[in-house]
Amino acid sequence: MDRLAFTSLAAVNNQSEIRAQITNNLANVSTIGFKESFALASKTVDVDGPGYDSRSSVRIESQDIINLTPGIANRTGRAMDVALNDATVLGVQVDNGDIAFTRRGDLRIAPSGLIENAAGHLILGEGGPINVPPGQLVSISPDGTV
Repeated sequence: MDRLAFTSLAAVNNQSEIRAQITNNLANVSTIGFKESFALASKTVDVDGPGYDSRSSVRIESQDIINLTPGIANRTGRAMDVALNDATVLGVQVDNGDIAFTRRGDLRIAPSGLIENAAGHLILGEGGPINVPPGQLVSISPDGTV
């Protein structure tokens, strides 16, 4: 492949990856707890073929970097919704039973009496899922105590 065609193809591929990352970020701008993706120049790739021996190309990769900077807090008027400060995360039990961490703070009490987020993931305390006895008023302190 000649140098001009290779350079053009590499640029098109890199721009395609960047556009996919930007599209993903825009599509999820209002998704609760979404963390943006970043396009990174991750490594150089040596290029074979005629031309200079030192010919290389920069490879662009889109990665989800954990950026715990809080976004804009929206007042919902719902007593169970919480906004997490700084690098705070909630432990949740996902569908397959594994423990995961989220910044999603749209909480509710499930019919079973367990606290879950709007995605249906159970919120975990030190002893497992947090259970609220029937008829009990729930409050969440600034330090996260339920």
